[in-house]
Parts: sequence; structure tokens; C-alpha cells
Amino acid sequence: MPNKIKNSVWWACQNILPTKSNLFHRHVLSSDAYDQCGQSSETTSHVLLYCDFSRSVWESCNLLVDCHYTFAYAVWKLSCDVGSSSISLAHFMAISWNIWRNRNGIRHGEEPKKKENLILETSKFISEFQAVQD
Repeated sequence: MPNKIKNSVWWACQNILPTKSNLFHRHVLSSDAYDQCGQSSETTSHVLLYCDFSRSVWESCNLLVDCHYTFAYAVWKLSCDVGSSSISLAHFMAISWNIWRNRNGIRHGEEPKKKENLILETSKFISEFQAVQD
């Protein structure tokens, strides 16, 4: 797994990604509302797991996440369930990273990705990375 993905997931697990919620608590922003859905505060767990878009991505990967999990707990739970899940920890990490990239792209004026494209792009990225490593 590339270091940029490992670092992104570590930041998410430590709840130190620059989400609007974290920036609001540091008095950098005046609101923590998530622009993409407008339904909730932009927390790490909401962006990566519970927003309608993220939830649809995870459902497409046959991974349903309990709504009481933090992102860190979801990573830990998935790492403990090796072999029993339809998605590997590496894919979970890479998809999470790509969801975050999609969020950043939207914040900077890019068109949002469709969930199918995000999943396909992530799978291609992992395959290419693994091919280079072999």
C-alpha cells in the first residue's frame, strides 16, 4: 500500500484530517456543515463512512458499517475480520483515500465522481501498485 494512503488512513484514524468539523473547532471556519450533503457536520466518520455517497460506495463493495462506528473502529474491526469480509483492508484503505480525494476535488471545484468510477479507479490503482511491487 502506498505511503500516501497509509498516511491518509492514519490521519483519519487519529481524527486529524482537515475536515470542516476539525477546522471549526480550531476557529478556522465559521461552520462545520458538510457541503456535499448538507445533512451533517463534516466529520471524518461522516465523510468516509456515513454520508449518502460514502454509504453507497460501501454498499456496492458489500460492506455495511454500523452507524455507531468511528472510522478508527471500522478500520480496527475490518483488520480483525480478515478472511470473513468481502473487502480486504487494503481495498478499504484505498477506497477511503479515494473518497477523501473526491471530497477534496469537490471542494476545489471538480465534478464529483460517480461511485462506480471511484471503485473502478481504486481497483485499477491497487492493481497497478501491486504490479510495480512484484
